[in-house]
Amino acid sequence: MRRRVLGATLSALAVAMVLLGIPLAIFAFQLVRDDSLRELDSRTATAARAIEVRYVAGETIDQSILANFLSSSSGAPRHIEVTLPDGRKMSAGIEPQPSFKGSYATDDRVIVIMAISQSDVFWEAARAVGLVFAVGVVAVIAGAAMASWQANRLAAPLVYLAASAELIGSGQTRPKLKPS
Repeated sequence: MRRRVLGATLSALAVAMVLLGIPLAIFAFQLVRDDSLRELDSRTATAARAIEVRYVAGETIDQSILANFLSSSSGAPRHIEVTLPDGRKMSAGIEPQPSFKGSYATDDRVIVIMAISQSDVFWEAARAVGLVFAVGVVAVIAGAAMASWQANRLAAPLVYLAASAELIGSGQTRPKLKPS
């Protein structure tokens, strides 16, 4: 009886983990990826507007200014390419291969393209999926502990009942029953 209750509870837990955990992991992966691409588009638009303001004001735009929009931190743009209205093209940073690119064109025809590494985005999303699986493992362990406790609690009165039936069957008329 105890094994059946334990097996049924663990089976229900496994089904719940499959039905909820896998879609949650896929959703987490897509959410992190989409968030990284949205952030890239936002950074690209911010950089394009800042460069446009400098261009309209007549300031010189060189690689040092472009490098201010780049970073070596995970998920940050690693490469920027700017096309000014007069046709000049400038770039800074090293373009990661493979990469995701975001582009933005301002009203004054300043075109900015920024790139982030696909591997950075992948590993950031993989961390989110790993967190989902870690929480799933903790849930399985907690469920197994709860299933064991529940099985013991449900099977204990039946064990006492079986022992009492055995005593009555052997001729003893006063069974010793423990209250449950």
